[in-house]
Amino acid sequence: MRAIIVGAGDVGFHLAGRLFQQGEEICVIDIDQEKVDRVQDHLDVLAFQGSGVDYNLLTRAGVGDTDTLIAVTDNDEVNIMTCQLSSRYGVDLKIARVGGEYYYGENPLAPFGELGIDVMVNPEEACALEVERLLRRAAASDVVEFDKGAVVLMGIKITERCLYRDMPLKRIAGEFERRQFLVAAINRGEQTIIPHGDDVIIQDDLLYVIGKSEATGEIFRLTGHEDRRLERVMVAGGNKVGILLARRLEAEGVSPVIFEADRNRCAYLAEELSSTLVLNGDATDLDLLAAEGVDGVGGFVALTEDDEANIISCLVAKNMGAGKTISQIKRLEYLSLASRIGIDAVVSPHLSTVNAILAATTRKGILSLVTLRGLSVQIMEVIIRPDFPGVGKPLRELSLPGPCILGSVARGTGIFIPHGDDRLESGDKVIIFTLAKHVRKVGKYFL
Repeated sequence: MRAIIVGAGDVGFHLAGRLFQQGEEICVIDIDQEKVDRVQDHLDVLAFQGSGVDYNLLTRAGVGDTDTLIAVTDNDEVNIMTCQLSSRYGVDLKIARVGGEYYYGENPLAPFGELGIDVMVNPEEACALEVERLLRRAAASDVVEFDKGAVVLMGIKITERCLYRDMPLKRIAGEFERRQFLVAAINRGEQTIIPHGDDVIIQDDLLYVIGKSEATGEIFRLTGHEDRRLERVMVAGGNKVGILLARRLEAEGVSPVIFEADRNRCAYLAEELSSTLVLNGDATDLDLLAAEGVDGVGGFVALTEDDEANIISCLVAKNMGAGKTISQIKRLEYLSLASRIGIDAVVSPHLSTVNAILAATTRKGILSLVTLRGLSVQIMEVIIRPDFPGVGKPLRELSLPGPCILGSVARGTGIFIPHGDDRLESGDKVIIFTLAKHVRKVGKYFL
């Protein structure tokens, strides 16, 4: 695949890196020379300074021989126009980051197909969806769903309550009859491990476990956590993500509380939301939090545009007795810091957008791609081809390239967590975990 990425901010930069790891030929365009220099200094891809709506520049970038164009600048209209221009060259897949509300809903400005776009990604919607998933599974710091929620991947920290600490994984497996989950990766400090049966889990490990959705109880038992029902949620910040999250929670029967410092914005929120309580105030105000009952609240989510304020308000809420704290972080260098200082989960509009776009930039045989914040792990969902040499062989006999784990297999209408004696069949949908540096080799092996 050959792709042009227009926009070299955090989203475009990370997309270029991930797609290049898969062996794709990438060209990046940005109006800002500093961003172009960053791409050229850190990635082995072609980069041009200029506008994505420059007809001549697109031609120089090879748009006529391009399979996919991804427009992720901060300007919706530039992204849309870039896709329209590229459609004249016969580009197969046009993806645009579009945040304007008037492009969505029951009466959008225009159906995105008429705008010359194949896929529109709303960063705020992607982020709100991720927060909702995290709130529904209180113990998890990361949640990714596959097969419309039938398979779930959760990142869960190991605490002193875990009964299986310092125990080899192959022995742990024997403790669970008809096990429907699999430990797919372990994050230990700065190290990411694709585990084998002899590996052990220790306190403070961040365990990534994949399983059927009905196996979440077993997964929480493994990690020493309880699955709590979501009842009360407090949200700091009434921006777009806050509104979208509140609407999702209202649809689930949860009436959240939103703290918003801008009085005029509060009036707007009160009109837009039906059962949400909107309060004018600062979520770092201890008296206000105490008065509204932050002690014992199921979830506290900080979504303001200020990363530092989000981190502080989460730490304050946690110290006052909030159950789960989730902070929005835009500066990617803060992502690992937030979890180390006591925040339960972090979300990034940039990485949520990257994952949404990766899911759409699929080659033949690949259904989706996922990247996890702070980890050098790549997750691929592939279709087993008829001539794959491993068809019909027990999984334990396959010579998998590099550290690699098969997390789940979907066959027809059924899904199972594979074990060593299971065999792959043509047409199976398989979720694969590997280290990012091996993704090209693993992809070539399966495709």
